[in-house]
Amino acid sequence: MTNSFPFSLPASALFCRRGVGLIALLVLLGFYSERAIAQDIVASETPAAASSDETRTRESAAPSLPEEFNEEARAVYEEKLKTLRARMDDQKWEEALTTADELVKARPREPQVRFIRTIALTELGRDEEAKSALLALISDFPELPEPRNNLAAMYAKAGEFALAQRELETAIAAAPDYSVAHANLADLYVQMALRHYQKAADTDKDSATRRDLNAKLENLRTLLTPQAAAEEIKNNEETQPDTGHAKAAEQRNSEGGQSASPADKTD
Repeated sequence: MTNSFPFSLPASALFCRRGVGLIALLVLLGFYSERAIAQDIVASETPAAASSDETRTRESAAPSLPEEFNEEARAVYEEKLKTLRARMDDQKWEEALTTADELVKARPREPQVRFIRTIALTELGRDEEAKSALLALISDFPELPEPRNNLAAMYAKAGEFALAQRELETAIAAAPDYSVAHANLADLYVQMALRHYQKAADTDKDSATRRDLNAKLENLRTLLTPQAAAEEIKNNEETQPDTGHAKAAEQRNSEGGQSASPADKTD
C-alpha cells in the first residue's frame, strides 16, 4: 500500500455539498426556528394594546447570526478557502496545513476544512495526527462517509483490516451510492483473502494443496496494483522463507497493474 492520499476534487465536492450545506442548514434552521419561537411568544404574551417600546424591546432580543457568519467574515473565509484548495492542488502541504489551521480556528465546527486538513497531515507523514483528527471529525459528524473511508485506508495500510472493514461498511450504510467506499471494501476483501490463503499455504503439509493455494495467491495479487502486490509479498516474506513470489511481483511491476489497493483510493 502507499502513503499517498491524493486530493480528489469529485469526492471533495461531494463532501462540500454534505459538509458545508449541513452546517449552513443547521445555522439557518437554528436561527429561523429560534426567531419564530420568539415571535410566537411575543404574539401570545403581548396584549393588543402593548406599547411600541415593549415591542421594540422584544424584537431587539431576537437571536442574531454569530459574528463569523456576517458578510465580511464570510468573504474572508471564502477567500482563504480558495487559497487552501489552490495549495492542495499544488501539493504545498505545509502551506495548506497552515491555511487549514487558520480556517479551523475561525470555524471550529466546519467539517469540510477539517477533512481537508487531515489530508494535508497525511501527506506530511503525520499519520497519527491525521488519524486523531479523523476520529474527532467522525465523532462530530458520524453521518459523513468520506472521513470513514480515509480512516479505513489508514487502518488498511497498518494491517488493521477488521477496523478498516468496520469503517467502510459504516460509510456505505450512511451513503449506499458512495462508489469509492465500495471499491475500497472490495480491495480490502482481496487483502484479507490473500492473508488467509497465505496462512493456509504456509501451514498445509500437502504439496499438491500448497501448489493450489499458491496459484490462488498469484491470481489474487493480479487484482492489486504492482506496488500493493510487492508490499504484500514483502510483508509476508519478513516472516516466511523466500518462495519465488518476489520475482513474480517484479514481473507484474513491469507490466502494470489493474486496480488500486484501499490505501490508494481516498478522498
